[in-house]
Amino acid sequence: MSTGAEKEWLQRFAEALARRTGIEHREHQRQRLHFALQRRMQARGVSSYAEYWELLEQDPSEWQRLTDLVTVTETWFYRHPAFYQALSRHLLPQLHATRPADRPIQLWSTATATGEEAYTLAMAALESHVPAERPVTVVGSDINQEALARARQGLYDARAARQLPRRWKERYLVHHPDGRVEPTPAVRALVRFVLYNLLDLTRGIPPPVSPDVVMCTNVLMYFPERVGRAILRQLHRVLPPDGVLYVDEVVGYLAREIFTPERVDAVIIYRPHLPTRTPPSRRRSMPSRPSPSSSSAQRSSTPDIERALHAFQTGHLDEAEAHLIRWLNRHPLDFRAYFWLGRIHQLREAWAQARQAYERALYLEPTLAAAYLELGNIWRRLGDPMRARRMYQQALRHAAHDPHSAALGYPRSLIRRVSERALATLPTEDPSTAT
Repeated sequence: MSTGAEKEWLQRFAEALARRTGIEHREHQRQRLHFALQRRMQARGVSSYAEYWELLEQDPSEWQRLTDLVTVTETWFYRHPAFYQALSRHLLPQLHATRPADRPIQLWSTATATGEEAYTLAMAALESHVPAERPVTVVGSDINQEALARARQGLYDARAARQLPRRWKERYLVHHPDGRVEPTPAVRALVRFVLYNLLDLTRGIPPPVSPDVVMCTNVLMYFPERVGRAILRQLHRVLPPDGVLYVDEVVGYLAREIFTPERVDAVIIYRPHLPTRTPPSRRRSMPSRPSPSSSSAQRSSTPDIERALHAFQTGHLDEAEAHLIRWLNRHPLDFRAYFWLGRIHQLREAWAQARQAYERALYLEPTLAAAYLELGNIWRRLGDPMRARRMYQQALRHAAHDPHSAALGYPRSLIRRVSERALATLPTEDPSTAT
């Protein structure tokens, strides 16, 4: 930006848009805002930021036109293959089995953009083993009115379907002679689109659907973390206990603060309800009604680190921490224990203690990609994008040769996806030194 006055105006517009939409345009993202303002100013015949600001105050509908230009709408069909497969094979049949026969299963695409995500949800519903008599509805919402108009039209370039399995393409798309595609009438019948600002959840405005399944992808990464947490708390409130939330891995650490993670096939989903988990029973040659002394002996024979992991998974962080400390008193070189201590401190937002624990884990096991990944998440949370970038780069570097992270619940594919997506949102140079 050329002048100090122009930077001040861009800051003013960015703050106003953040108040309206929740989406931040940080310093390194201002070029997009600059182009959007220039385009709208030209369209409305004004030549200065001050004139355009006055126009916005006089014509509130202009805010929507500006919002349409600054929000990201890139998407395509079947963008999250593992989730759609889990949805059609397992999650929808489970919901069908627990719902009254006349109650619809309702799916919500919260940032649907031009609609491909909502239509793919409908395809997954049709592909599932849920009987045709069971009503299923899909709502696609977005803040971008222009994108929603394209979603309702439903005509797409063939490239938008590049990731769809061949059978889904043949079954659920109409192919036009000019190469464009559109969802079949059976798919369209399940879907409706509405204008809705996801930030309105935090303002007490009800969602456009009472969802059983929420897809909240490619949107929370654009909000400040405090806003993301507030939105997730509201999604936790509106979902039933056995409902399903799916978010990008890059914001999974936020979801884990509020929801219970669950692996279904190759994907992590989140449930509002914290299930009661009991350790697996073990066959043992002892009386069926052991004496108190034998029960105590068996409990003491279970390693503290196993108890810690079970306590962590069931949300008992204080108990997990106590087990880990006891374990480390006897096994001070166990990097796994330091890693889980880091996770506990991270969930408590005790950032300094979490960093210290992860750094200790890396001192003992320098290739632990999962620790680099979580350090990247912490530095991103603390507003240090350059340190975050370095940690994500280290996570990518070590993921290919790390034999330990998968056992901690961080498979190589997850580390790569999260790190790559995070790096795509971070600046490539230090904003404080950029001119």
